[in-house]
Amino acid sequence: MISIQLWGAALDPDDVTQKLGCLPSSAAKTGQKITKANGKKRVVKQGFWHLKYGESDAVVLEEKIELLLGKLDDDLEAWQAVMKNVDQARLFCGLFLDKWNEGFSLTASTLKKLSERGLEIDFDIYSPTSSWDSETSVPKT
Repeated sequence: MISIQLWGAALDPDDVTQKLGCLPSSAAKTGQKITKANGKKRVVKQGFWHLKYGESDAVVLEEKIELLLGKLDDDLEAWQAVMKNVDQARLFCGLFLDKWNEGFSLTASTLKKLSERGLEIDFDIYSPTSSWDSETSVPKT
């Protein structure tokens, strides 16, 4: 799963949506009361705007990033305006690998696009549990 995630005390989700030209997957203002998936209500401590790629599929990471960025305005001035009210901005990548020693790469072009928009990359990588030794919690060799 990948998503673009923006947070900020002064973040206005409607402003982000207008400037970037895409409705978020989820969003809320600081202080807003929302209902979580489990039915519990909470007050948002920091405003957020998140856009998810969608369901996991066979599309490689680089293509997912390009498709996700393709949903948003390319105007770097619009991104700069949005980032004025953002405390943290990231591209979150949750990766589930088939083998414990798989790898991937991102092209300079994609890295440049993320950098120009002020997005850091957060990789959360999981290997299959079958590749781990349950007694030592290290990869089997």
